[in-house]
Amino acid sequence: MKKEQPIIHDLDSREDSSIQALIFDHGMAGYGMFWTIIEELAKKDKDGYMIELTEKTFKKFASIFKTTEEEARRFVLQCVYNYELLAKEGEHIKSTSLIGRMEKGRKVSQVRKEAAKKAADARWASKITPYVENLYKKLIVYFEEDLVPKTDKTANIWMREIERLMRIDGLTEKELIEIVRKTRNDDFWRQNFLTIMKLRRTNKEGVPYWRVFKARVKESGGKIYKEDKSDKGRKSKW
Repeated sequence: MKKEQPIIHDLDSREDSSIQALIFDHGMAGYGMFWTIIEELAKKDKDGYMIELTEKTFKKFASIFKTTEEEARRFVLQCVYNYELLAKEGEHIKSTSLIGRMEKGRKVSQVRKEAAKKAADARWASKITPYVENLYKKLIVYFEEDLVPKTDKTANIWMREIERLMRIDGLTEKELIEIVRKTRNDDFWRQNFLTIMKLRRTNKEGVPYWRVFKARVKESGGKIYKEDKSDKGRKSKW
């Protein structure tokens, strides 16, 4: 089930003059009905947070409000024309304040996600585990000596990329070794796959190369050679 973005509203929204007028006419039940409309609008992110006013819409509100379709229609239109809590655009209703709040909330959420990702990456990158380091050593045998990192800094960059391929992309050690081995053994790709960083880069279609290479390995039968170093000069079977 999709997790909906929460609705943010002021704690003193009941002090708004339009809201007070609504409560005066309809009581707190009307206040609840109004926020029900806002909740339904908030679900329509793909429609610009707008709801088309159709018979089906009024029937739905009538069912939620536990009232008649005509009373539901009257209440919705009162929110538009009497209390000016909603706006009408063509045959749709919307809440300008809701749209602003949802967009703001979306941006805040995105900033938080990016910050959390950076923090997670920093935690993982701060410590290269012996497991990742050992896998790095297994993979570099498939690259010519002049392509292998010459400094600790560059080696760490490769190892962090290997870690991301496993943690973020979900590749196993076996899959990584198979992808690198078979791709570096290909006559064409060995000239274009010169660094581990290539795997997380994307092609023109936006597909990560590790997915492209993995599919080709699968098509070729997914065979894994037993002798690591013996593959260095072996001709591609792709």
